[in-house]
Amino acid sequence: MLPREKHGDEARKALKERVQEIKGLGQVGSDIFLGSIQNFFPNVAPFLDNRSRKTAQKIGLGDDLDKIFEAVASDVARMAQLEVALTKIRLDKREGEFKA
Repeated sequence: MLPREKHGDEARKALKERVQEIKGLGQVGSDIFLGSIQNFFPNVAPFLDNRSRKTAQKIGLGDDLDKIFEAVASDVARMAQLEVALTKIRLDKREGEFKA
């Protein structure tokens, strides 16, 4: 299932298409999957879904994915953790607490 020969946008696109073949997993589900799996499948890194990028912008991290990835030392585990943290901040409506 994992496109090991592909990297970056190409890997993300191929994997999203495959994940969305699973009944009940649409755009949001595939975004959540990609955000989590980048720790274990670095070919899809760096990845932040659109909602997380908007949250990153709101709290002062910007929305440039490459710069955000550099800010976490291009570490895929830290990028996956950031994706989870941004999702939690958004869902808990706590953006105001983290503004730079």
